[in-house]
Amino acid sequence: MDRVSRVHTARSIHFYFHYLQHYSRLYLRAATLSIGLAPGLTNLLAAHAKHLMDRTDAIDISIMLGLGDQHGKAAIEWTVDNLGTDFTVMRAGSRVVVSSFTDGKITDFGLSLGHRKSYRFNFADQHALSRTLGVPLVSTRLCFDSAAVTILLAWLRAGGVFRLLKLQRICHAAILLFSKLRFGKEMFAVKIDAWGKKGQDDLLIECLVQGIKEASITAKVAATVADKVYRSVLPHGVYHIDQLLEWESLFPELPPEIKVDIRINGK
Repeated sequence: MDRVSRVHTARSIHFYFHYLQHYSRLYLRAATLSIGLAPGLTNLLAAHAKHLMDRTDAIDISIMLGLGDQHGKAAIEWTVDNLGTDFTVMRAGSRVVVSSFTDGKITDFGLSLGHRKSYRFNFADQHALSRTLGVPLVSTRLCFDSAAVTILLAWLRAGGVFRLLKLQRICHAAILLFSKLRFGKEMFAVKIDAWGKKGQDDLLIECLVQGIKEASITAKVAATVADKVYRSVLPHGVYHIDQLLEWESLFPELPPEIKVDIRINGK
């Protein structure tokens, strides 16, 4: 997709959002977007981190997916489609173009998973959060539980190989390959790193969530949010999850095998 197409697509999404907003208010309805793992859980964690500070300067979201997990066909197709894409992010109030699987950054995923290098990816949470939270810099990165596969994809991107994904045959072959990969773990991890200030003190808020069966937790978050929206009196309109709900309201609904660790300046 060229730069003009990206701009047109972004404008179309912006127009569609406001179209839904208008009719939701006209017909006295409430709708919630971003109701999975990412976006969804990541939005609530980012908002939770922001609320612990007086000023938030930057939020990094890092997502680790297990190659041994069962991922749906649509999710695999979306991942492959975005391996070679360029997209825009907000940086200090201006839109800048970045590329998937570039700009690698080391993320601490806790004692059991250690430090991993993750790369920019076109997850929707970073686009929504820059507006809903008003944070100057929000970025989302992706890695896999296999460091070798993650590094290989970064090399392929740097070598321009992902341009071939525009060819339908090669794209279909890549989707088939990803659907057959089963040599990793059946797990996922999400890490939020937020930098800012509380009074005069510098703060680093770290939120780590680990679990298994990413598709199941995505469905659980979506079902829980749908139930809360149905049973609650909410303002009419279309909203992202972090505009209507808080982390504290969703956390008790998560399965017991989900591990959550939230730290302030390492404590």
